[in-house]
Amino acid sequence: MKRNRWVAVGIVGLVSILAACGNSGTNGYTIKPYADLTKANLTNADLINANLLGADLSDADLRGADLTNANLINADLINANLRGADLRDANLRGVDLTNANLTNASLRGANLRGADLSDANLTGTALRDIKWNSDTIWPEGFAPPVTTTTTVYIPTTTTTVYIPPTTTVYIPPPTTAAPVPVWSKWYPQGYTPVDGVIAWRWMNSSEFKCDFSGAKCWGVEVVARYGCSSVYVTVSAEDQAGRVIGTAIDSLGAIGAGQHGVLKPSGAPTNSVQGSIDQVSCFS
Repeated sequence: MKRNRWVAVGIVGLVSILAACGNSGTNGYTIKPYADLTKANLTNADLINANLLGADLSDADLRGADLTNANLINADLINANLRGADLRDANLRGVDLTNANLTNASLRGANLRGADLSDANLTGTALRDIKWNSDTIWPEGFAPPVTTTTTVYIPTTTTTVYIPPTTTVYIPPPTTAAPVPVWSKWYPQGYTPVDGVIAWRWMNSSEFKCDFSGAKCWGVEVVARYGCSSVYVTVSAEDQAGRVIGTAIDSLGAIGAGQHGVLKPSGAPTNSVQGSIDQVSCFS
């Protein structure tokens, strides 16, 4: 009898361990970049600050879910039910929301640049302070809110130096030694500037480590000139013959003026040999 008692206790412990292992994420689903959450039941789920980069959420039930400040760049939300969901300040760049139900959802402050909202239901949807551009696709007949552009004025100063007529300026004879060049640009040497607001460089393999196994990734260091609310990088992955076989992407939160940040675009096939930068964007 004593032996049977220990066997029973062992089985109960094993069941508890297996139950705990199956509850990673929310509602039993694992929440991570590129996750397959097709038809997932995530009603009223707490997904604040969740990283669902490139995730497949097609036909998912997200009614009442809290996705405040979530990263949903390039996610698939075709036919998703987002009725009453909270997507304030979420990054929805490049998201496919075709035929999605966004009735009474809140998208205040969300980034919808390049998003596809074809045939989406936007009845009662809060769209104040959203960010969108010419690549954003709206439902037919829908009039999107007018965005405002803030212009930052940087005054220039002119210094006048008075040289009296009797002043003699001494010009020494030229020296044979070549002058030492002085680097006077806003970004460090070795960086490539983009649009005058951000510059980047490739990182050596010894300077970074991929966050995810099973996929090729690159290291990209950026420096902001005036500061960015977020940074977005895409890399085209190429095979030995130089053919593009995939795309790696990554995003970064806010960085201040003169600050550096590290991105690790991933998701490309493991047989990728080299990559080339497609896009480096600094959003203000």
